[in-house]
Amino acid sequence: MKTQPLQIKFADLTHTGQVVASNTFPLGVALVASYAREQLRGEVAVEVYKYPEEFAASLARGLPDVACFSNFSWNVNLACSFAREIKARSPATVTVFGGPNYPLTAQEQRDFLIGHPEIDFYVWLEGEPAFVGLCRRLMASGMDAVALRRTGEPIPSVHYLKDGELVRGAQAPRLTNLADVPSPFVPDLGEKFLDDVLIPLIQTNRGCPYQCTFCTEGQEYYNKVHWSEAGRIRRDLEFIAAHTGAPDLIIVDSNFGMFKQDLDT
Repeated sequence: MKTQPLQIKFADLTHTGQVVASNTFPLGVALVASYAREQLRGEVAVEVYKYPEEFAASLARGLPDVACFSNFSWNVNLACSFAREIKARSPATVTVFGGPNYPLTAQEQRDFLIGHPEIDFYVWLEGEPAFVGLCRRLMASGMDAVALRRTGEPIPSVHYLKDGELVRGAQAPRLTNLADVPSPFVPDLGEKFLDDVLIPLIQTNRGCPYQCTFCTEGQEYYNKVHWSEAGRIRRDLEFIAAHTGAPDLIIVDSNFGMFKQDLDT
């Protein structure tokens, strides 16, 4: 008898009180969702959300097995409030955070997680392979986050607390070809965010050879630059052009225009 796939909801939330505060395509979580769907084919069902009203409505219809949140300075309180609500209603739901709004030192990382008990696991640095690795560990433990954390076993690029102490997995190897992550610009995943309100985002490379202290990619981990493929970039741009009337496009590379490949893009 085939079991039902795990329900995973990804949220890159924005405040919408007066305007859409963070009016950009949720590229980070969409890439993680797309990679997880391919790597865990048939084992997971993924959904991606940007607007808190739509996310709240989806939670009213049913709570997921795993709830994932992007963590930026502008949405951390919003994300944590949803995570607390989910935990109050469904303690068994696993909550996972990721994103750059996270300390660099072990002591500060521990303090952050102690201050946010609604977070079960934090995916550190590059998210796609690390999240899939975490999902596989969770599935092996029967989706019991408490039991997995109790083991104290390190998980690559994943942080969590055991008895108040930080467990830090070693840095997972980076993706060397960004095209290994399936495009999120497909009808059943990213198309709904090409809505003339959100600005489309694309990434043609990841990493930076510089080490600027003010930049989240200034860490040695990101020192090598890895690219996508020209055909993939063209297909994404053509999909975006066909599905949105937004006048702008943001290329999120750290140094777009620095490399010869950028001329082709």
